[in-house]
Amino acid sequence: MLYVNEEPLKEGSAQWKRFQNFKNNALPGLSNPVVIKTSRPIKFNENGLPEAPKNEMIPLDYTLETENGTEHWRYARRPPRKKDGNLVFDRESSRKMFKGKWKIDKKTQPDLVFYMLEISPFLTNGKFYCENKRQDAMTYLDKETAELDVKYMILSEQSPISVSQSGSDDILRMAAAAWGIEDAHDTSILSTEEIKVKLLNTVKDSEKNYSRTQRGFGEFLRELNAKHRLAIRGNVQKALDSQRISYDEQSYTWRYTVNNQIIMTVPAKDASDSRRALNTFLSLNDKASIALAYALDQPYNVELPEDLSWDDKKPSAEQIESMKYHELKSLASKLEIKTSKMNTQTLKEAVLIELGYVTV
Repeated sequence: MLYVNEEPLKEGSAQWKRFQNFKNNALPGLSNPVVIKTSRPIKFNENGLPEAPKNEMIPLDYTLETENGTEHWRYARRPPRKKDGNLVFDRESSRKMFKGKWKIDKKTQPDLVFYMLEISPFLTNGKFYCENKRQDAMTYLDKETAELDVKYMILSEQSPISVSQSGSDDILRMAAAAWGIEDAHDTSILSTEEIKVKLLNTVKDSEKNYSRTQRGFGEFLRELNAKHRLAIRGNVQKALDSQRISYDEQSYTWRYTVNNQIIMTVPAKDASDSRRALNTFLSLNDKASIALAYALDQPYNVELPEDLSWDDKKPSAEQIESMKYHELKSLASKLEIKTSKMNTQTLKEAVLIELGYVTV
């Protein structure tokens, strides 16, 4: 049974609504039993065999700090008794986790599952985690399916970007350039077959290191459906290959090589990935992306015309705050922010963070 500020959870209260929302939306998607496991690293004995995790005590009460003050949450299997006018809970104010694992029946103890996953700090701080075999299986299947889709798009002659279907390998080479493959546009250096092998391996390696690259199978497939963004990435690689643009690490600036004209100054927080910062900048600035495309079609020493000068159109924080949902979604798409299951407020927060107005 759940208690808030030493009183049973009241029907209709904000806390009760939170619990009901969890039961209706999150709980059905969890495996049964719900398995809580320790995140402590496995230890090995002198014979090299893994040792059984030690038993640990998990407190079943915790105080939350909220906008409306503090909330002291408690889970108790049995109602408290009164002593000297005070509520006294039984000794089960904590629960022992045997050998690093605790199974909870979600049908008979949904309140305990709610407490462990939504209230207890030990899951959010990484001390324990919730095993979800169904979700793990779905994640595995999604990844395998995405990899098959990527292989089909790159390798199959029935793919819409294949030579047989599109009439040329232009889209394939544009995709390769967008993924940083040097000389992707030069047919005298890389054949169509070599491009396919390099592109597939590049996307697979990026997926493998997704925590660092933030690009993988899903991003590759989405980019093929957003050719504008793909073309920008391809043009950046083409401009680098032809040395039309360069990056000055001392001043954190991308420049147009011919006249040393500044394209953009990379924010300090993005200095570790200046290439991504340039791609984002060009996605948000139509004049800048048009100028780059124009320059690539001209002789090497061409000067940029004045009406195509670089122009920073990054929206202000105030403008973002006033944007409607469809405007935010369009902007988020340009910034390559995944917008699924995001409402207006979470979209605003994601965009503000991505553009450096809010730090996390």
